Amino acid sequence: MNLLTVESAAQFLLSGEVVAIPTETVYGLAADASNDSSVNRVFSVKGRPLSHPLIIHVHSFEDIFHWAFIDHSYVESLCRAYWPGPLTIVLRKSKSVLSSVVAGRDTVAIRVPRHSLTTSLLDRLKERECFGVVAPSANLFGRVSATLPSHVFDDFGCSIAGILDGGYCSYGVESTIVDCSGSMPRILRKGHISADAMEMVCGLQPESSPVAKYEAPGTLSSHYAPSVPLFLVDMDDFYDLLDDLRKRGPVGVLARTAFMPQDLTDIYWTRMPDLAVPYGCRLYERLRFFEKLVSAIVVEMPPSDISWCHIIDRLTKAACGSNKYPKT
Repeated sequence: MNLLTVESAAQFLLSGEVVAIPTETVYGLAADASNDSSVNRVFSVKGRPLSHPLIIHVHSFEDIFHWAFIDHSYVESLCRAYWPGPLTIVLRKSKSVLSSVVAGRDTVAIRVPRHSLTTSLLDRLKERECFGVVAPSANLFGRVSATLPSHVFDDFGCSIAGILDGGYCSYGVESTIVDCSGSMPRILRKGHISADAMEMVCGLQPESSPVAKYEAPGTLSSHYAPSVPLFLVDMDDFYDLLDDLRKRGPVGVLARTAFMPQDLTDIYWTRMPDLAVPYGCRLYERLRFFEKLVSAIVVEMPPSDISWCHIIDRLTKAACGSNKYPKT
């Protein structure tokens, strides 16, 4: 694993290489947003369809204007309140945005990440006339996102220039994406920042209308999935399914309120945090750990209140491709 300093990461990016960078959400696979060949290498290495737009990560609010236009007054209110942080905004793009970055669309997604190393890196790049990097999650397309440098290495090995090691990601779940190109904000991907929180800041309740396929990252029905089946279940089905699955092989469990059974044969049990933020911080790490050890994963359904909506969204997508095993 080639671990980088801020300066070496900047040099690699300016020379057209791809590097992994830490953010408060997940690790990103970064490339100079103004270098078309570098951007296309991100798609190739990640196995990401070219139809999926990328998010440009910039150093500060003022850097928006290199890439986009702000047409509505509520946009600055949202940015001032939540940047740097886990909020991505979609705006009408400027001519400086590469078609490959936005998959041919008229809008571009931008955010200011909150991680000291990446903030320093973006500042260093800006000094050298590089005003942002694309940085989709640093994992193979459709798979569990990376929240540790070791996760990045597991997926990419030496196929990228290196990793800027920022340790654990403090949120562990991807940013909220909100389309701000229209007169009303519209949520494209759920995240830590909720619609109610945004309304308190800008005075407008974001819309939650259906999102078109490929309109934003992470909007497919099946995504964030481990390499083994994942079952998201409520307590009515929890123990029956667990007993059935462990007859077929080892099972990983993510539980919040469920009592641990006395017989833990072929069960790897993790007690998850009771609050959404620490739960999200552990989620992808646990899924990546389990997929190396078990034949299936059982996850106790989180609470239904608004602070858990983004967690349920990720788990629902991770479970989408799994079919319930027939009873023995």
